[in-house]
Amino acid sequence: MSSSFTYPIVDANCLFGSWPRSELDASIEAVTAARAAAGIEGAVLGSLRAATHDPTVGNAEALAACSQSAGLYAAGAVNLRRSLDPAGEVAKLRREGFSLLRVWREYEGWPLDYAPFEDVLQAAAAHALPVMVAALQLGDLTVLARLVERAGCRVIVTGVNTSHTPLVAEAVAVGRRCPHLFLETSRLEGVDTVDLMAAELGAERLVFGTGLPFQYAASALALVEHSSLSPRERERVLCRNVLELLGVEAG
Repeated sequence: MSSSFTYPIVDANCLFGSWPRSELDASIEAVTAARAAAGIEGAVLGSLRAATHDPTVGNAEALAACSQSAGLYAAGAVNLRRSLDPAGEVAKLRREGFSLLRVWREYEGWPLDYAPFEDVLQAAAAHALPVMVAALQLGDLTVLARLVERAGCRVIVTGVNTSHTPLVAEAVAVGRRCPHLFLETSRLEGVDTVDLMAAELGAERLVFGTGLPFQYAASALALVEHSSLSPRERERVLCRNVLELLGVEAG
């Protein structure tokens, strides 16, 4: 399926690699095919191995996968449960060519009010590296906004939803105060929520993501396609916002 848009759609939240549940095909081939079927040309790719087991090996996998095709940008991971020099690791990831930093508190179990995470945010700001992190419960976004404002970095938040952990009201409240926070769209659960977030925070604060391989690419894209956003706003959400965060010119 080819995209009906005149610009490349870029998925900010795409993972691949080793996953213990055999019924889920998370191979790079399967993830690439799913994106292509939905008409999604570009992606920020992160490694599941880096998220759950071995950041060193997983980060190398992500860089190798992104070297195979234009329009792919590598997300690097730092294990904040183990690292003794998280700021140094952030600097190393930037030197190696990573475009985004993902931290995996949902697998590592640390709270947002956590000194190694503060060190990472400050280092990310110093190296102009955007960060992606999950909001897991009520109050997370409030703490995160304070940390982000203090560090001055740019953060993309995943996990904002209306049902399982209702974070939309908190996202709107903190988003109004913290312009460095951006929301990834895959869990917004309905075009009306996309419209609400765009109306409250601006379409320039929404970043398209699919959540592959755990969620369906076509469903994530439909949230934006069937919203009431203008064509210019859709272009921002589906393409320009993430490219600007990555420091890439949309072409």
